[in-house]
Order: sequence, then C-alpha cells, then structure tokens
Amino acid sequence: LPEVDKKQWYQRRVRAWPSTEEEGETNKMQHILAWCFGESSHPMNKAVGEAQFNFYNRLAPLSKKMYLATAEEREALMPGIEAELEAITGDITVYLKHLTAVFIKLYPMFNCETGEMILQTKLNDLFFKPFLQLLIELYSFVLSESLTLLKAHLAEHAGDDITMYSDIKKKYHLGEDPYRPAISALLEITETSSPLKKLALLVNFGQLISSSVKDHYLEKGSSQEEAVDVSCMGADDMMPLAVYVITRANQPELLTELQVLFDITPEDDLMGSEGYCLTTVQYAIGCIIEQGRAGTPQDRESDL
Repeated sequence: LPEVDKKQWYQRRVRAWPSTEEEGETNKMQHILAWCFGESSHPMNKAVGEAQFNFYNRLAPLSKKMYLATAEEREALMPGIEAELEAITGDITVYLKHLTAVFIKLYPMFNCETGEMILQTKLNDLFFKPFLQLLIELYSFVLSESLTLLKAHLAEHAGDDITMYSDIKKKYHLGEDPYRPAISALLEITETSSPLKKLALLVNFGQLISSSVKDHYLEKGSSQEEAVDVSCMGADDMMPLAVYVITRANQPELLTELQVLFDITPEDDLMGSEGYCLTTVQYAIGCIIEQGRAGTPQDRESDL
C-alpha cells in the first residue's frame, strides 16, 4: 500500500465539495469515492490498479498451465494449483482489509457502519473485475469432478416437477411455476463481478423462497397470520426447497462461484445472515452432487 499524505489529499477533496447544507454525509462519501478511484494520480487508485495487476499476473500463468496441460498432466497439476489458489485468495482478503484500514485513516468519515458499507460496495464493484473470470476458471478446474457430476444431474432433472420431490411437503407445492423469483436471484449471482452483491443475492434467495410461500397463501385467501406462519420454515423444510430451486435454476457454475465467494470473503463477514445463506446453498449443491454420484432419482426418498 502507498504512503499517503493525508492532509494534502483530504483538504483537496474538502475544497471540492459543494457548499450546500442539503448535501448529506452519504453524498459526500460518494463524491470522495468517485474522486479517489476516478483520478489516476490519487494514491488509492494507484494502489488498487497495482494490486489488480499483481493478482492477475499470479493467476494468468496458472491458467496457461491448465489450458496447455494434457489430461494426465492436469491431474498432476491440480494439487499445486489448488495450493496456489488458497494462497492467492488469502492474500486478496488481507490486502482488501489493509486497503480499507488505510482509506478510513485517510478519510475518517468512513469509520462508521454506513461509511464502511459504502466503501466496501465500491471496492467490490471495482476490484475484482480484471481477474475474477480467471479465478472462477481455475476453481472450475480444481472442482472439475464435482462440477461434471452437478452438470449431468441438473441436465437430467432441471425440468422435474416439484411433486417428484418426496421430501417437500405438499403445502409448499405452489402451482405450475413456483419459486420463480428465487430462481431468478440465483441466476443473477453469476452475472455480477461484485462479491458483496453475490452475498446480497444469496440472502435474498432464502427470503424469496419464504415470500413466495406467503404470497401464494395470501392469494388463496389465507389471513396474514396464517400465511406468515406457513412461510416461516426451519432447515428441514428449507433445505429440500433449496435443492429444488437450485436444480430448476440449472446453473452448475454456482458451484465454483460460491466456492470463490467463500474463500475471498473475510471470516467475520461470514458470521451473520450472509454466511448462513452461503453455506446453506453450498450444502444444498453438495446434496445434489451426492445424488448425482449415487445415481439417485429425484423421486426416491432423500436423506436431507
């Protein structure tokens, strides 16, 4: 990270702020971020660019080895690439933690819950774009056996009706195309390069399953209390539904996307609802892979 002349850069930014009293702290923070990461001469912008370049240059040779290797060589390469990925993702987490600390020291107004969230949103949107695809491709290589099983199972069962899932209670059979909003949330995960947005979509995924149930029963004429009661489900009810929705989404890339997300997310950030939702979906994907490995039909009694 660069040495930063705090007084110089802070005062230059303050002079650039509009003087109107209506501008709140959030707008000021957005102005600072746009300036810091939009001006090429700013030390923070330089630091991010150099880090992106360095991480890309650590990943690119691994990707080249992977693509040029024969089938036999790939198997031998896998442990080494897996170890390198573990080191790189660990370094990414540490780097972003230190970058955040320096930024907050430079601009103390970000030293609050709102400020840190705004800062992390900006860093997540910006930082991973140049090398995230390389990272995902390398994870796909390391997880190739599980990915092959998952692809095959989803291809065979993505069109299965919910009635074929014997471990989903009938009260959660919601019609011809149930849980479409939750399916859409899963599909969006692979369309953004921001880990923070991916985590938000995962949290939304679980909420959308519950809200689909509640809305269905409200439309059928149930009272608010009755609809809320049936939509509040424990793990025994949620897990089979998660397996169904993931299967219907037919997005095998979620396996690698979520493993990358797990490895680059700081441990403290996995202690709340984001971590719970991430591990829940990962577990559900693991159950689907095991079904594929065992050749278990969807209509057989599940061990979930």
